[in-house]
Amino acid sequence: MCGIALPAGLHDGSRLDPPIFTPATKEDAGHDENISFERMWDLVGRETAEALRQRSIAIYEEARAHAWTRGLVLADTKFEFGRVDGALTLIDEVLSPDSSRYWDRASTRRAACCPSISSTCATGSIPRVGITSLRPRRFRTRSCARPRSGITT
Repeated sequence: MCGIALPAGLHDGSRLDPPIFTPATKEDAGHDENISFERMWDLVGRETAEALRQRSIAIYEEARAHAWTRGLVLADTKFEFGRVDGALTLIDEVLSPDSSRYWDRASTRRAACCPSISSTCATGSIPRVGITSLRPRRFRTRSCARPRSGITT
């Protein structure tokens, strides 16, 4: 997967320990393009590439552990980072059903494809858990811009 050798014996729904980091470029038009870690290193430099990998895996591991306690499997997710006032910053949505794949832990089975919990399914559950109103908030920052060769993980 993205030039990373996976362990033998995996099946649909297998847990990857440790998790893997698969960067992509954020393109102006079309879809994001998966790239190797080495290509990311060439684009953003060693220090930034290492920081992106470390931060992405740390966030993922914490979120995966939390999801597990709630009966969910966080199969995969994407994070978008940018620079705000020179600091490497996590931007855009994080860990939402639109940017992640969640599976119902109870329904995952060996060698079976796991159905993802979609944002439509998650939104439909909101009244059931006692939330009666959702008011979206918009956040803007003047200094946050996505360069053409931005990195998505």
